[in-house]
Amino acid sequence: MTRSPDHYVLSLCCRRKAEQELEQSDLLTAAEMMWGAAVHAIKHIAPRFTSVRLNSHREVKQAVPVLDANLPGIDLREEFGNAEALHRYFYRVHFADHQVRNSFRRCQRMLDALLS
Repeated sequence: MTRSPDHYVLSLCCRRKAEQELEQSDLLTAAEMMWGAAVHAIKHIAPRFTSVRLNSHREVKQAVPVLDANLPGIDLREEFGNAEALHRYFYRVHFADHQVRNSFRRCQRMLDALLS
């Protein structure tokens, strides 16, 4: 029997790694690790509001409006958009450093709100 992953722990681990990489100015790795932290945070809270299994980027993205409607005080659609921007950056390296750092900080605030 396969154990389901602990998305809370995975989110924290990815965030910690992302922050370490950002300190080392490895924006590419930091961006992708922060994306992972955001996805695992969504997967952690999703079972409270939906029974849909989130096994793909598409399924996670489709769950965001449902979660957004149930989580007052956070604009999850917009904040998840910042995480997606970091994910796109990993593949395209098309943002200025300050844009990556800004999206990174916004993702940190989103994680604080989701996981507190």
